[in-house]
Amino acid sequence: MNRMAPKGIALIQVLILSAVLSVVMLSMNFQVREHLKMAQAAEAYADASLQLRSAESEVMFQLLTEEWQKLPELSASKGIAWNFHGRDFQLGTVSVNVQDTSGLMNISAIDRKVLEQLLNNKAAADALVAVLKDWQDPDNRPSDQGAEQDSYPPTIQVRNSGIQFIEELQLIQGMTPELYNQLIPLTSFFTRGINVNQQPDALWRLQYPATQFEELVRQRDQLQLSSSGMERVMGRVIDEFSRFGVGPVFRIRFTAHDSDVKLSREITVRIAPVQPVPVELFELRHQTPLVETSQ
Repeated sequence: MNRMAPKGIALIQVLILSAVLSVVMLSMNFQVREHLKMAQAAEAYADASLQLRSAESEVMFQLLTEEWQKLPELSASKGIAWNFHGRDFQLGTVSVNVQDTSGLMNISAIDRKVLEQLLNNKAAADALVAVLKDWQDPDNRPSDQGAEQDSYPPTIQVRNSGIQFIEELQLIQGMTPELYNQLIPLTSFFTRGINVNQQPDALWRLQYPATQFEELVRQRDQLQLSSSGMERVMGRVIDEFSRFGVGPVFRIRFTAHDSDVKLSREITVRIAPVQPVPVELFELRHQTPLVETSQ
């Protein structure tokens, strides 16, 4: 028995050593897989970023060198559904969304009738318009149905001047997350008059009866929409305050996918090809987080 004891101890030591080595190998294998995943994610991120920049260069080149009114027709011949009213279209592997900001509502003076349609409640729309006015006027006297500092918690400071950034809308009394998400695609700081032909479908739907809305969409989809035709459908005259045009300020969103990576970039720019400063950047937003990975 005594002679067998060293052999038993040796066997136990071998088993322990084998277990330790197995754990070490498993750990190394796990680390290698994790490093490989990180390398693949970095490569996918770099590829998505390159695709994004390439699409951005193509869009800016088109806006600087082509007549804007002719771009939808020119792009359609290449199978690209280019538009200025906020519908996604593809440039290679990148999804692009171009919105003429003059087709949107001014964020500082949201249309009461549109709010009423969104909320399906006239009283709530009136109240929200009043609250929005009080947030921006210079005094601390609440208007009828409005709200000044006394109506807000200490953590929220009423600005008493013009809204400075779009996310500020979330602080307005009565603003729900659902309404905020509905308003974001319909509003901008950079409106200049109203390009009625470049309003997004959602804004048209809120302003016109179903038959008028469907006819306007049909004509626009078929690149047949004209100023006179739009006047006939709407039943009113297009004037200097509600013009039929394009630009000059565009909100452009680029979204690129590569493997499990999604990368998005949004810019608002003023395009003036013949001016000393042909491109003026107003806003820049990245998706947060910049990279999304599937689970």
